[in-house]
Amino acid sequence: MKKHSIFIKLNPWGAGLAGSGFLIGLYFIILSVANSPSYAFSQLQDLWYWFLPLVVGFGIQLGLYTYIKKFEFDQLHGAGASVAASSGVSAGAMIACCLHHIADLLPLIGLSATALFLIEYQVPFIILGIGSNIIGISMMLTTMQEHSLYHERGQLSGLFKFNMKVVRGLAVTLGVGVTLMSFIITMNKGYF
Repeated sequence: MKKHSIFIKLNPWGAGLAGSGFLIGLYFIILSVANSPSYAFSQLQDLWYWFLPLVVGFGIQLGLYTYIKKFEFDQLHGAGASVAASSGVSAGAMIACCLHHIADLLPLIGLSATALFLIEYQVPFIILGIGSNIIGISMMLTTMQEHSLYHERGQLSGLFKFNMKVVRGLAVTLGVGVTLMSFIITMNKGYF
């Protein structure tokens, strides 16, 4: 008997919302354990403009991944490698998203220097997470376009008027460039 992925049973919209909810929950758990729930809320208020693209981007990736898996199961079984690569970028985006929050826990286990580094480079790590989200989304859209994993009159069909390979290339170039610049600016902020 063939095992079916849980993603085949999920609605892509529901999976995206669940992924976003999971990321928000993880954020609040980490900050609440490290500090307090009120601290988690205050950080959300201070960083909402960074956190919103991370949460939305991760939700979009999970929704697209679920859509691809459903479509692939129903109609195509050859896009597995592309989907696997896209899901790897998605996982990387989530890790990069929450990486700067590990700094809140590190002093508790005696790694204060590492915590200071992560706090100092908090914004570049957030930018890395946002860039990873954009790259992951563009990779999944490229996979969908290459393997015709969309309906001609579906909700996403308008996106596929563009060459997604070009979009992916731009996303990678801009993502890497902006991330590198954010690290360089943070590293040299006292010298400008």
